[in-house]
Amino acid sequence: MRLLLVLIVACASAPQPSYPLHPALRPASGGPITFVGEVAHPGVIPYSPGITFTTALRLAGGPTGLANTVQVRRGNRLFDLPLREIIDHQAPDPELAPGDVITFENLD
Repeated sequence: MRLLLVLIVACASAPQPSYPLHPALRPASGGPITFVGEVAHPGVIPYSPGITFTTALRLAGGPTGLANTVQVRRGNRLFDLPLREIIDHQAPDPELAPGDVITFENLD
């Protein structure tokens, strides 16, 4: 009984993911990953466990020269991604989740 209590307390006090797109924030529904906007091949790609943003972006043909902002919609949450920093390996390459919708826009 004490071991169970220790495990419950340890899990409850575990740190929350610091990056907003941590896989723990996956929605309950599945589905493909959808690319919208300024990418070479807008549309859907199949989700596979462990797929990262840059891998999925390569499958979508990469951003066009017009894209300068990236947002990921996961369920009812919206996250901005630092595109240039991720590509330059200065920010973590987030793992995507089934059903993510990634929008590339030009706000100039």
